[in-house]
Amino acid sequence: MEADGRKQDMRFKVIESGIRIAFYSLMQTTPYDKITVTDLCNEAKISRKTFYAHYSNMDALLQAMSEQLLNAFNLRGMKSVFRYEGKTYKELVKGVRRFCIDGFKNVRRNSDRFHIMMHNSSSAVFRNMMTDMLREYMSEIISE
Repeated sequence: MEADGRKQDMRFKVIESGIRIAFYSLMQTTPYDKITVTDLCNEAKISRKTFYAHYSNMDALLQAMSEQLLNAFNLRGMKSVFRYEGKTYKELVKGVRRFCIDGFKNVRRNSDRFHIMMHNSSSAVFRNMMTDMLREYMSEIISE
């Protein structure tokens, strides 16, 4: 029984990966607002039922993929970097520098995906999510 659970989990991950690869592939040639679930399913070689088992609609897929990309910045790690209690100025600057370097290394590793998301018709959604996420984390840091 436990092996079946792992098999199901692996199948889910493989399908999820296929959906995301197909999405990026379509986004290279087609504006986001012109991509249909049917287009995506054809590209990923899955049924519509399978797509809807993973996402409620194309916007949910865009949201999930944007969040995945934005997590490359490791914004959650930002809080610990900006906590200054018990840190010298030099330690604080070193932490901020390391945070920025690591974040931009992750962006570089995903540069093709960032390029697609920033230059497709979805870019406004992606940029708004990025702005909102940064604003949320920065206000949490400031309020502490």
